[in-house]
Amino acid sequence: MAALVLVPLARESGEALRERVTETALVETHSELADGLLPRVAALVVVAAVLLWWNYREVGGRTSVARTPKWVAIVLAVAALGAAMGTIVQAVRIGHSGAAAVWSEAGGAPAPAGGEDDD
Repeated sequence: MAALVLVPLARESGEALRERVTETALVETHSELADGLLPRVAALVVVAAVLLWWNYREVGGRTSVARTPKWVAIVLAVAALGAAMGTIVQAVRIGHSGAAAVWSEAGGAPAPAGGEDDD
């Protein structure tokens, strides 16, 4: 749940930094990849919530609730692995593109102030 708050905060921080550096293709790629993280994190949170609910329902000791078929557990496990791996892969891609932008020659240079030379 915390990630649903932290991802937008990190994005805002990145947008503020983006305004201070020279706009390059690497910086643009990093920004575009960052746009795709929140939906993946949201999917991961939804799957985790469903797993928590399902586990509570199955193990909670309620005998009046009918047991769900075994395939439901398999589907939930596959969904959890898919959501987790998608989130991890996207985070690694974002980090790599950010590192590439910073370590490139032009990516780490501050943007010119006001767009004019200060002679």
